[in-house]
Amino acid sequence: MKIEYFECFQMLAKYRNFSEAAENLYMSQSSLSKKIMELENRLGGQLFIRKKYEVVLSPFGEQMSSYINNIVENYNILCSAAENYNLNRQKSFRVATFLNAAQSGLMDFITGFEASEKNLYVETIEKSHGKLKQMLISRQVDVCYAYAELMGDFSDYKKILIRREPLVLVANCEYAKSRGWETSVSLSECSDERFCFPREDREMFLYFLANCRSNGFTPELTLSDVRLETVKKYVQLGMRCTLQMRCYAHAVFSESEFRILDIEGNPAMNLAMYVNTARESVVKDIFVKESITYFSEAIM
Repeated sequence: MKIEYFECFQMLAKYRNFSEAAENLYMSQSSLSKKIMELENRLGGQLFIRKKYEVVLSPFGEQMSSYINNIVENYNILCSAAENYNLNRQKSFRVATFLNAAQSGLMDFITGFEASEKNLYVETIEKSHGKLKQMLISRQVDVCYAYAELMGDFSDYKKILIRREPLVLVANCEYAKSRGWETSVSLSECSDERFCFPREDREMFLYFLANCRSNGFTPELTLSDVRLETVKKYVQLGMRCTLQMRCYAHAVFSESEFRILDIEGNPAMNLAMYVNTARESVVKDIFVKESITYFSEAIM
């Protein structure tokens, strides 16, 4: 017996009119009448009494009503439980990352994970740290990768530190030689340098600036409201130097014209994963575990 027979019973009992009940069920009046008759035949009794202006439950219909209502209610509970289960195992979720995440090796993991999981779709969103904060506040994503120093704590999100990324100074190779910079430098030595920082991510820009100020100087900033590729061009020509995370520096400033120098005191940023704990998902849990393993094994 199909659930639609019981739903037809409920609708007719509610409206007491075949025309109105059929309209709300998006079927013809004749189809509704046929299903009610089939249900009556299956149950072995008349469920409704047809009067001139309305349809009312028969004594038999009154008796069956509570059972039918329970069947429909339990069916809806069943459907809801099945939907929630499938959502928990759904093969799609939203991952937010900071700008230029590909340079950190993060996108290698995300795309590799998606390729390894059958029918998986990862919606990846790249935003500045300021916008990532807003996304976590409004609970828009399942997983977010960001630098902990630029974020904070958020309700419904668990913060997991997955990698420490040292800051380095990037300079033109010939210029670095002229200054006697071999493998490392203290930021205090750079107080007279002209810096160029990408400013597309304001929070990261301010963090670089704060590191200089903590070493006793405010750098002369030139052309700082630019993107990373523009910064690269100016450093390449020996006109500026810049601060970057080591992973970014090796990925972006890989040509022989550049020298990447460790910074004395080892200032660093911590890459963190923010995981939505309010929304259960089996595939998300697997993603998180594999992400932790991936970054713990990565050679930086």
